[in-house]
Amino acid sequence: MTMRSTKTGARAGRAGHAGRAGAVPYLFLAPAMALFTLFMALPIGYTIYLSLRRTRVSGLGLGKGARTEVFAGLANYAAAVGDGELWAGWLRVLGYGALVLALMLGLALVFALMLDTAHVRLARLTRISIFLPYAVPGVAATLMWGFLYLPSLSPLGEHSFLSADLVTFSMANVAVWGGTGFNMLVLYTNLRAVPRSTTRRPGSTARASWASRCASRSRSWCRRSL
Repeated sequence: MTMRSTKTGARAGRAGHAGRAGAVPYLFLAPAMALFTLFMALPIGYTIYLSLRRTRVSGLGLGKGARTEVFAGLANYAAAVGDGELWAGWLRVLGYGALVLALMLGLALVFALMLDTAHVRLARLTRISIFLPYAVPGVAATLMWGFLYLPSLSPLGEHSFLSADLVTFSMANVAVWGGTGFNMLVLYTNLRAVPRSTTRRPGSTARASWASRCASRSRSWCRRSL
């Protein structure tokens, strides 16, 4: 009887310990989930709620009760879908995204391959120089590019970089300037993880080795990194 009660107590103790251990991950996740709910989920839900309502104006819209909020259903979405400016904005966003991704990832790939060669000089200084724009605070980058883009202050001349024709390219330039270094480091880190013995053939010249490494490595890590 005593041994049976002892075994029962041991099982209960193990079950209680397992239950407490299983709750530990949720305790670590609780602050992040609380912040996500407060600053992400609730604003998104409130935005969806507001999108289903509209303001009805009575008379001149003056006085108490002249403006009332009523349920509109999907009428706001129907009006937005039928607006040509919405689709024009989508086209501008898609063009901006394609331009930024192509230039940013293309330059990052070129820089990573160049820095991964065996005979590159000042590799550390070059890596830091390319990565430095990513480390610049957003406020400082905004002030710097605002100074460069203003025609009255820019040393680049009297060009209106923020005009309707050039503003997309000006914004893409800032994004490429700020993000190329980070992507270059990601690609370069993946390159360094591949043993040189798998791509370097004895007796080959530096140029042939660089070309063979570009061809052999791109198949294995481009899909994983890009």
